[in-house]
Amino acid sequence: MRASLAAGPFEFRPVPHALFSAKGEGAVATLYASGKLVVQAADPEVFIQRWLSLEAPPDRPAEVVESTPAPTVDEAVIGSDEVGKGDYFGPLVVCAVRLEPGQSDEIRRSGVRDSKTLTDEQCIRLGGALRSRYAVAVERLDLSHLE
Repeated sequence: MRASLAAGPFEFRPVPHALFSAKGEGAVATLYASGKLVVQAADPEVFIQRWLSLEAPPDRPAEVVESTPAPTVDEAVIGSDEVGKGDYFGPLVVCAVRLEPGQSDEIRRSGVRDSKTLTDEQCIRLGGALRSRYAVAVERLDLSHLE
């Protein structure tokens, strides 16, 4: 995969826990050490077929992301994610959740997973449950905060 992308107009950059990440032609392809390949593009299937000589699975959309089970954690952990760009088109919103020892298994059993695999209704329901049970922080950053 890396050789195929290296032959094209891609810039390689370091990404934590990744074997490589290549950016170019309106796409980013990141291969993680776990073996998971994440392709971010307007049409991931076209990118995959052109640059990676792979066929996207015909029975499911390319945007469905399967996650591997996380290991059991015996210490407090904090996870965060963001949405938006924070520029002219809208704010950047950053959220973080702190899990105490033992809560990792609990949260996995509750159905929490990558939001790309959830409906809007599921996100709203899970968001409310997370805020009521766990330590969370949500911050909205508008362009005016940066000026």
